[in-house]
Amino acid sequence: MWDWGRGLCESRNRVERLFRWLKQFCRPARRDQLGAALSAFLASRSSSVRSAGVNSLEWRGSASALRMGGMDMVDVHQAGGGLSVYKLGPFGPISNNSFILVDDATRDAALIDTVAEHERTLAAVEEIGATVKMVLITHGHFDHLDSFAEMRAALEVPFYMHKDDAKMASKNERSKDSFDPKQIDIHLRGGETIPLGQTLIDVMHTPGHTPGSLCFYAEPFCVVGDTLFPGGPGHTTSNGNLRELIASITREIYALPDETMLFNGHGDDTTVGASHDEYRQFALRDHDSSLYGDVLWNQD
Repeated sequence: MWDWGRGLCESRNRVERLFRWLKQFCRPARRDQLGAALSAFLASRSSSVRSAGVNSLEWRGSASALRMGGMDMVDVHQAGGGLSVYKLGPFGPISNNSFILVDDATRDAALIDTVAEHERTLAAVEEIGATVKMVLITHGHFDHLDSFAEMRAALEVPFYMHKDDAKMASKNERSKDSFDPKQIDIHLRGGETIPLGQTLIDVMHTPGHTPGSLCFYAEPFCVVGDTLFPGGPGHTTSNGNLRELIASITREIYALPDETMLFNGHGDDTTVGASHDEYRQFALRDHDSSLYGDVLWNQD
């Protein structure tokens, strides 16, 4: 069952990455059309991927889905340890996931990233009866900052981000007009622990996809941004970046318990154990020194 499920997941991941690559060459209107086509494709495949067991591999908590008002289906993951993760989306032209972390005891919430269609994330917060206490940014690419200005205006809470990616985003043509690095309240470096109600969130610095990529871990969940996907690491722009990213993944993420659920910025979830098994096969093979880009663990 796992071999078939992994194949489905990798096929979905390849299609998603192809759409993202194509959109950089398109006019804005065409990007929206491609995004809509990708969303339709992923929706048509989601039931078969779930039936293959990809979302529940080694996962010992509980997961459910619900519909909030006029919103799309929301995945709810509960560990029984006091934390719930609400996964919304996909939103925007690059099909981003949006995450709400909720401390069950206090109903305090952390939003992960400021992706497109922010009003739907804020509506979900209200509907589940939570109060936003912070916004945590995984990295500085434009699609993860799409609603930064709107979220900043709507929420009087601290915004957290790595200083290197705040600097990078302020110079990027796609994000510099909507993102103001001066509006980041707390610059993270990795190694910090952030309290959310009675929950503690550990910050991990995982450079490679971007210099300041961050992952946020609260047992048994970890939100990894675009650092790691089912089937392979995030996109890199050089072999040096790829090697740095792999070092980050093996040092930080694969050190977590195997049953840890990994939530990424686009597409399906996985677990540390499942991803680590995929990587071990990659590590056994020799690879060309020019390898980078959209890499899969099963490629030579």
